[in-house]
Amino acid sequence: MPRGRLEENEQLEKCTIRETKEETGYIIVIERKIGEYHQPQYDDMQHLFSGRLLGGEPINNGPETAKIGWFNPSRLPLLMVPNRRKQISNFMKHKNSLIKETLKTPIIVRLLRKII
Repeated sequence: MPRGRLEENEQLEKCTIRETKEETGYIIVIERKIGEYHQPQYDDMQHLFSGRLLGGEPINNGPETAKIGWFNPSRLPLLMVPNRRKQISNFMKHKNSLIKETLKTPIIVRLLRKII
């Protein structure tokens, strides 16, 4: 799932469309917001959107993406951004809802940050 930061004066939806194009090569249209996930320990707010693919060509081995793939929600890759699996699960269970949640960093990530 693409992710990124807002540019100055950029709207969330425009950022999502831009980051998706930059990181995947795909052109999308936003259908609706599906999640707001806050991580207060990092002063981080993640906004997730559901969208529809309009076109574009996948970027493989790009500056931000090693490989593009489509995955069954029950067979997600082992290594993912912390909490991404939970966010996908929330969407699958509550497709018609906007999920608002405060996230805690998984313990394995906290331990690794102390070691590294």
